[in-house]
Amino acid sequence: MDRTQTRLRRELPELHNWREQDAVSPPTPGTLHLWKIGLDGPAHPLGPAYATLSPREQARADRLKIARERSRYVSVHHSLRRILSQYLRCLPHQIDFSYGPRGKPRIAFPITALEFNLTHSADLALLAVTTHTAIGIDCERVRERGQLQAIAERMFTPSQVQHLASLTSEARLRGFYRFWTALEADLKADGDGLFHARSQRAQERLDRRNFVPQSGFVGALACRRRLPAIEKWQTYRLVD
Repeated sequence: MDRTQTRLRRELPELHNWREQDAVSPPTPGTLHLWKIGLDGPAHPLGPAYATLSPREQARADRLKIARERSRYVSVHHSLRRILSQYLRCLPHQIDFSYGPRGKPRIAFPITALEFNLTHSADLALLAVTTHTAIGIDCERVRERGQLQAIAERMFTPSQVQHLASLTSEARLRGFYRFWTALEADLKADGDGLFHARSQRAQERLDRRNFVPQSGFVGALACRRRLPAIEKWQTYRLVD
């Protein structure tokens, strides 16, 4: 393994030991809970899960014309409510969300200091939970894509573009997703859309961390407070 590959693996540590947990307490200040939600099972029956969603969530699900995508959406957001209800000591359907100008959700009821962010790609969803500070998370399935350099030049900083150009093709693909997920996580932490311009100062105040949630994926977290070391993250897997 050359130095570039070694550095990328160091910058993209893989998470293991996802614990199955039926009940959890809210994270203490300065800690992070990360949940893994698998979506590789059969299509989720819409009835009971769909009924836990808000009218806004149900309307969005109804607009998805492809059955598999609709099932995944319902499953992800039902799972989100199941997990948050463990912290909030309420039923999943009782949780009410408010939404920022660009659609970022927050818990409006019950009143809580919890902050969360959700992402999903292919058959994997991740949920980050913390307290008292905004957080953003993104994950992407690593796959070949066309015009990678053109996308990088449009979306990344000049130093990131230069770094990618110096890598071998395999390392360049992983490096691309490292930068891409970090950018998405940044924007989600701030509640901004991908194409909404932000000041350099807004970007600098975020702490970022890349990781591999499972083989074939790259993830990133961004937080307005310093993130704990990866080995101190509390990682859970939702139990069906």
